[in-house]
Amino acid sequence: MSRGLGGNIVGTARPDSPAERAGIRPGDMLLTVNKKRIHDSIDLVFYTDSLDLNISVKRKDRIIRTTVIRDEGEDLGIELRPFRIKTCRNRCIFCFVSQLPKGLRRSLYIKDEDFRMSFLYGSYITLSNITPAEKKRIIEQRLSPLYISVHSTDREIRNTLLGNNNAADIMKELKWLAKNRIRIHVQIVLCPGYNDGDKLMSTINDLHKFYPYVSSIAVVPV
Repeated sequence: MSRGLGGNIVGTARPDSPAERAGIRPGDMLLTVNKKRIHDSIDLVFYTDSLDLNISVKRKDRIIRTTVIRDEGEDLGIELRPFRIKTCRNRCIFCFVSQLPKGLRRSLYIKDEDFRMSFLYGSYITLSNITPAEKKRIIEQRLSPLYISVHSTDREIRNTLLGNNNAADIMKELKWLAKNRIRIHVQIVLCPGYNDGDKLMSTINDLHKFYPYVSSIAVVPV
């Protein structure tokens, strides 16, 4: 998630707000706040808790540095454009998006695999393409709870369901999340002949080991 993908572009700057008075304008690329890089609206909220903010923005080919001074409880006064959603690379045998009919609104066809969407909106992700930098950010910013599509704790079965032989070991990922006290809501899409019966019970027993950080398990039959 590099800069310039839309998530750090100022969409609006409220008139006479602290940001507007400091010279920040719609269309500016928000680079840093108090030397912390800004990628999206989550970063903006996380790094703007101070009253005095040293901000750098890019406007066309210029880097502009300014200081925003706020009163206690005063909003910064800007909104960022939506970030570009990280998409799914799996080829799940049950993929709901792939089975949608044509002609629906475009947003329904987005196969998101973005931890930010999981945190903000409860979208389920598989953690199959999460990077070390993203994992570090989840812990630093306490992005909890997350919603995880597990399907099976047996790696071979899960990789078959995901259509991805290179998917991460979900037990290791869940252990890492629980160790760092990130709450998890789990989804199991139940596919007859793949992850049902005794295999389902084994998955549930494995997930129970991570209680209370695995806070819920939703089983979705197909």
